[in-house]
Amino acid sequence: MPNSPETNRRLESLFRTGLIADVDLKAKPPVCRVQTGGLVTDWLQWFTLRAGKTRKWSPPTVGEQCAVLSASGETGAGLVLLGLFSDDIPAPSNDANVELTVYPDGAVISYDYAASALSATGIKTGLVQASDKVIMPNFWRFTIRTLAMMSRQRKSLSSSQKIQNDPFNPLLFLSGKT
Repeated sequence: MPNSPETNRRLESLFRTGLIADVDLKAKPPVCRVQTGGLVTDWLQWFTLRAGKTRKWSPPTVGEQCAVLSASGETGAGLVLLGLFSDDIPAPSNDANVELTVYPDGAVISYDYAASALSATGIKTGLVQASDKVIMPNFWRFTIRTLAMMSRQRKSLSSSQKIQNDPFNPLLFLSGKT
């Protein structure tokens, strides 16, 4: 029995690749449109890594290659699968031992599990905030490259350097005195 044009259309629409055409981050839930061939889809939800007690937020960007999965063959009821690399947006690494995130401002966070090395580069500010304490076991050596440091109390940096605490000067400079 030959397939009807409607059946053929639905079969072709079960899985379609395309590019993110638009994103609405204020919609509840957030949605996007996909350009696939000559078609722009309705607003569709996208798959995320986690959406339960643990949630992951990494919205799609316009021009990102993706796929639309439509179980019924109706793209209006489809879901968007993000993260297909392309010639325009290639993979940022080819190292199987590295998990890497590259951000639009040039910041890079990577973990090389073969070397047990975590790296955050290209960032302008960083924050570690804990309500109780920050623990750094086996933290014997580190390098500070700064013109000034601030502290509420005297902290020893090494046998030859310490932070000078001056309540009248908001900038606390490193000193070579012990």
